Amino acid sequence: MDLIPVTKDGEYLEINPVAVPETLALGWVICDKQEPASPKRLAIAEIREALTEKGVAFDVSAKRADLLTLLEQAEAPQAEVAAVVAPAAAPVATDFVEAAAP
Repeated sequence: MDLIPVTKDGEYLEINPVAVPETLALGWVICDKQEPASPKRLAIAEIREALTEKGVAFDVSAKRADLLTLLEQAEAPQAEVAAVVAPAAAPVATDFVEAAAP
């Protein structure tokens, strides 16, 4: 099933055809399909803006390649990020010794 591209107030969505009547009633307008912008084609200012919108801190003097890496990490699925941030935990001891009663 092909999704229907719609726009409203500068926002762009692709919706299920079944939802078109309700979406149009909310002020959305059918438009031409837009290709997602490739981060590699973004200007440095656009990369910085995207990082800021995602709440990612960065050095204002960082090189474009470093900013792109941060943006790609920010857009990575959470499971992938969690694997990078929190590698497998060390084994946990399961043998416990009861403390003597006072």
